[in-house]
Amino acid sequence: MGITMKRFLIYFFALAAVFLLLLADVYKPGGGIENGLREIFLNMDHPAALDRHPQVDSLYTTGFLAIFTASILMLYTVPARVGLIARRFDYKHSLLRQLSIGLAGNLVLIGLIVLSVFTPYTFPLAIISVLILFGAIFLGSISILLRLAGDFFRWAGWETSSPLLRIGYGLLIFISLCTLPYLGIALRILLWLLGSGVSFVNKFGSGKKWTLRPLVEELKQ
Repeated sequence: MGITMKRFLIYFFALAAVFLLLLADVYKPGGGIENGLREIFLNMDHPAALDRHPQVDSLYTTGFLAIFTASILMLYTVPARVGLIARRFDYKHSLLRQLSIGLAGNLVLIGLIVLSVFTPYTFPLAIISVLILFGAIFLGSISILLRLAGDFFRWAGWETSSPLLRIGYGLLIFISLCTLPYLGIALRILLWLLGSGVSFVNKFGSGKKWTLRPLVEELKQ
C-alpha cells in the first residue's frame, strides 16, 4: 500500500468519523443497546420489553468538543506526564498486564468509594477516590489516544509534530466508534481499564517509583 493511499485513509477515517457523529446526534444511537435488547425481548414476548426511551439524548458532537477542549488543557498543564505515559504505553507485549493493573486499581478505588460513603467522617475519602480514579482514567486515555494517532500518522508517512492534531484525530475516531451499539460500550470499558492501568503503571506520568524512602529520610533528620 503506497504512502498516497495511506494518507487517503487518514482523511477517509476522519470524514467517516464526522459522519458517524452527526448521524448519532440525529438518530440518538446512545440508546442502541437498550433498544436492541428491547427488540429481542419483544420478539420473545419477554416482560422486560418496556415501551420507553432513554431520558437523556447523547450529543456526541458536543461531547467530542468538550473532551477535546479538556484534552488541550491537560496537554498544556502536564505535557511531560502525558508524553511519558504515551511513550511507555505498550500495546504489543504488556497489554494484558496493563489491563490487569487497571482492573485491580479500579476495584480497589471503587471498593474504597463504597466503604467511605457509609459514614460522614469518611465521606470525603469517597470524593477523593473518585477524583483519583477519574484523573487516572482521563490522563491515561488521552495519552493512549495520542500515542495511537501518532503511530497511525507515522504508518501513513505523515510525520506531524502537533500533539493537538494527534489527540483531536484520536478522539474523533474513538468517540465516533463509541456511537456504534454494543461495540461502543466495549471500547469505553477497554479504554477505561487501559487508561487507568497505564496511569498506575507509570505513576501518573511521574516515571518515579512509589517509595516511602523520602519519608524515612525526613524522619531520620
